[in-house]
Order: sequence, then structure tokens, then C-alpha cells
Amino acid sequence: MPDCRYTPSLNRNTSCWQPGHERAAEMNSGPENQQAIRKMLKQASLKRPTPSLPPQKMETSSVKWAPREYSLKEFVRKFETSFPAIIKITEGYLGKQEVDSISSSTVLRVHSLYYQKRAIATSSTGKVFSLPIKLRTLQFFVGNSILPSERYTKAARYLEELLSNNNLPLTIVSSTALSFKEKTSSGANQHPLNVLTVSETYEEHFLLGHPVEKGNIQIETPIVIPMYMKDIKLVMAEGYLNENSEKWTHICKHFDRKVQAEGLLEHFMVEEIFLLDRNDVSRKENTYDEIDRIYIDIHSIEFQKQIAPPKAAPEPVEEYTTTINTTAEYTTPINTTAEYTTPINTSNFPEDLHNLDMQEVCDCLQLLNMGQYTAAFQKEQIDGQLLFELKEEIMESCLGMNKLHIVKLLKFRDGWRPNTSNRTCND
Repeated sequence: MPDCRYTPSLNRNTSCWQPGHERAAEMNSGPENQQAIRKMLKQASLKRPTPSLPPQKMETSSVKWAPREYSLKEFVRKFETSFPAIIKITEGYLGKQEVDSISSSTVLRVHSLYYQKRAIATSSTGKVFSLPIKLRTLQFFVGNSILPSERYTKAARYLEELLSNNNLPLTIVSSTALSFKEKTSSGANQHPLNVLTVSETYEEHFLLGHPVEKGNIQIETPIVIPMYMKDIKLVMAEGYLNENSEKWTHICKHFDRKVQAEGLLEHFMVEEIFLLDRNDVSRKENTYDEIDRIYIDIHSIEFQKQIAPPKAAPEPVEEYTTTINTTAEYTTPINTTAEYTTPINTSNFPEDLHNLDMQEVCDCLQLLNMGQYTAAFQKEQIDGQLLFELKEEIMESCLGMNKLHIVKLLKFRDGWRPNTSNRTCND
């Protein structure tokens, strides 16, 4: 069966006309014969036929496809060492996202079975991620927190180096504050991507190749077919229907040379971080490379400091022992005028709170007239990223916040800002 595995032949047809023959003939003859030789060579060159170049496009409508249909796993198992090969998808795959689909009748030149080592990491909110171990777009610190000043003084490391020097499980935090959202999901919310715990590593397999469209191989758009696309069915090309093996061999060699010269597949790397469905992960029959991935966009959180300087800490107030104070939640007397003599400047509030450091979170509490909680927030080292992990019960039981202030902080965290004016409550 003809295929695309060809090695350029080292043999040369010595009868073919080769550059340099003219000069060699002159050097090997006496001066009296050189003029006659030049005349003879000139006449021969005029009679030399111009070779017709075979077409550079694959006539996919004339390709003879094998009758046997394979699943993706069957195809890999049988032909793992027989690539490259030309295949056609007979049953496509529709993933959870549009970017994760391949349609039937797609023709591909499969280059190889690609292997990549990846790591499984879980966030503090329980989301499961798959990261390439050779990831070069991000660096990490070991530990579950990093002070803003340490982002510039401590040396961050690539994931590969951290995994080679530490045992699993390993808790890491990105050197850059990150958030993520699902791709192609309209209205998807941004989620913080902060502390990750790497629990294990695995090897992912997928087919690597290029699509063939309108007879041309699309070098600029390499395509991968992961093993979780288990519904895919495909057939292999056997040549052309008219049994023109020479023409088939030529086009396959042409594709081989083009991939070798322009494909740069030896440097190919999938650097994307994927989100995995926890329900799929919990099913023991699935290996990690057979779990559908959820594609995500990751963004670096930039924060321009717009927070006003912190107010001076209030003087300590002695507890009231009279019976006028009827509730424990108001152990500090309420000043009915001082809090409203100057309106709150909402421009002092940042739009995105994820990248606040601990002091900046406390500054926000001061601007919200909730400065009584700054000591508790500082003690628990609550920065902007941890702020988004707080639940109502934690705020009440661990930070001593009353229910009104919990509602206020949750609304503030979700984007609410006080609607202030130049009027005071006494106007």
C-alpha cells in the first residue's frame, strides 16, 4: 500500500544533464578542441527537453480510501510507528466548546504521535487544572502565599525546575497575579488563579499533523487530535483511484519536504493550561489524557494603586458598662455626625480587587467605614485574592463581622460602590 513515508534517494541518474559538464569538458580537452566542444554543447542544450513538473496539489476527490474504518485509539495502536500518513475523518467530534471540535470529511497529513508531560494541579476553590511541565510563559514560587514585595525580591522558577527539586504534593503560587475565564463563553466570569497544589504528573498523547484543504497542506495551522476525542472515526489513504502510484508518491514527497522545511514541528509545544471537569476526573476509568479539556483564557491582573492613604487608627475606646447598649454588635458608640462630615470619594476605590496586598485591603475597609476589622484582616493575612475566597460564615465566625458589614463587603467585592454626593446626612 503506498504511503507517505519516503526517504529521498541518494542515487542519481548519471545520464541526466548536470550543471558543470560544460566547464569540465573544456578543462579536459586541448585548446584546439574547446571551440568545437562549445558548439556541440550549445546544440545539445537546444535539443534538451523541458521536463514537465508534476502537480503540487493533492486531488482529494481522487484519493482511494481504505475500506477499514478505525477509532482513534485503534489507529494509534496499529500505526504508531508508521507515520506520516494521510487520513480522512469519517465521524467528527463535537467538544464542550467550539474550539474543541473537528468535522467529518477533514483530510489530514498526520506527522507523528506527540507526547507531552503535564501536571495535575488543584486550586484553593477545588478547580482542577492541567499544566504542561515545560511551561515557559509562567513562573512560580513554592508556598501558598507571596507578599507583594517578595514578587520582586524572591527568585521565581519554572514549573519543570520546581517539580524536579521538590516532592509531590507541592503547593505553588504564580509570580504574577492571574485570573481566568472559559473561552468562547459569553458573559463568563473571571476567576482568580492563585494558589495551586500539584498532586501528580502524567503523559498526554495526541496526533500532530496539518490539514489538507483544496489540495494544499496548511503548514501555518498545525492541528492536534487529543486522545479524549474517542468518538472520532477515520480511514487511511491508499493512493489514487487510477493507480497512479508515481503521482501519489510525488505529492506525498512534496508534503514531506514542505513540512520538513517549514513545519518546525521539532519545536512544537502545547503551552496551554486546561481546566478539567471534576466529575470526569473522579471517574477512575478515565486516564487524564482521555478527559475532555475546557479551554481557558488566562490574564495577568494589573492593578494601578488608586487607594487613598490609610486613616490613622482610632483611639481605643473603653467598653460601656451601662445598660444603654442593648446589643453586643454595637460595643463602640456611633458618632452620628463625624462619619458624614466628608463624603466618600469613590475614585479612591480600585476597579479590580484581585491584586490588592494586605494593606490595600485594609485601606478599602477604612474607606467603607469598617476600619474596626483591619486588625483581624491583617492577622489572617487577607490580600485581594484571598478576599474572593471568603464565605459569609467565615467572615462572621473568624473575622467577627456583623451581618450588615458582611453584605456590604460582599457587594463591594462584586463591584458595588457607594453612591455618594456632596450632601451630608445632616443636610
